[in-house]
Amino acid sequence: MKRSSIAFTSLLAIWIALSLAQLWGEPLTAEIYTKISFSFLLIGGAIFFCSLISNEHLIGDLRLAGGVAIGTIIVWVILSLAQLWSNGNAIDASLYLKLTVTMLLIGGGILIVSIIRREYKTEKKLKENNFID
Repeated sequence: MKRSSIAFTSLLAIWIALSLAQLWGEPLTAEIYTKISFSFLLIGGAIFFCSLISNEHLIGDLRLAGGVAIGTIIVWVILSLAQLWSNGNAIDASLYLKLTVTMLLIGGGILIVSIIRREYKTEKKLKENNFID
């Protein structure tokens, strides 16, 4: 978590310096500044969420779900950055939306199934050990 915090803080500091330069200095075009800002947001968000997921001590099914979640986040960020910097020409906008929703559904589905399965196994183990009725 320490390295990801440093990376996230560094990105934020660079973005703040860029924003101040934009405000007081020779401004970039609005399009370029917006793209840079969204890029920093995507990369910083990916670092933040991946570090949250990997910081948990996941075992069993949740470890698989965490790996899928991290992989999905990274793929989506790369896809989004390509789409952003190519002015939407990397892939068709409707395909991008479909891929985004598909990644959310698959990632969310795996996570929900993993959590339910963990709860079921925990409850079953507690019943076997006579901790609950």
